[in-house]
Amino acid sequence: MAKSKVVKEKGTSKAVEHLEPIPIVVIAIMLIIAVFPLPYGYYTALRILVLVVSCYSGYKAYQWKRTWAIWLFVALAVLFNPVIRVAFTKGIWQVLDVIAALVFGLSLIVVTSKREE
Repeated sequence: MAKSKVVKEKGTSKAVEHLEPIPIVVIAIMLIIAVFPLPYGYYTALRILVLVVSCYSGYKAYQWKRTWAIWLFVALAVLFNPVIRVAFTKGIWQVLDVIAALVFGLSLIVVTSKREE
């Protein structure tokens, strides 16, 4: 999933992995679409996909030593996990869907910028 490129730094080379943008953009779009009335299966699939992408993003944040981002993605994974469901009203879920979409969208910019190597 992750793309790597070799960066030469003073005689050494190390692989730099980037956060894969396609799954994150797709999840962000799916979360925005989720504010509309849709079949129950859509929301179940969305929970699974958000869980997977949150775990992936949290892992990348861990690799890049972005502690605050790790906790943010863990919170999203717990909130959207399909096994132990968190019950909110439709209105609250709509707000949470938009916030989660913004978190994923901004993660492409914030988490990958000025990484500590």
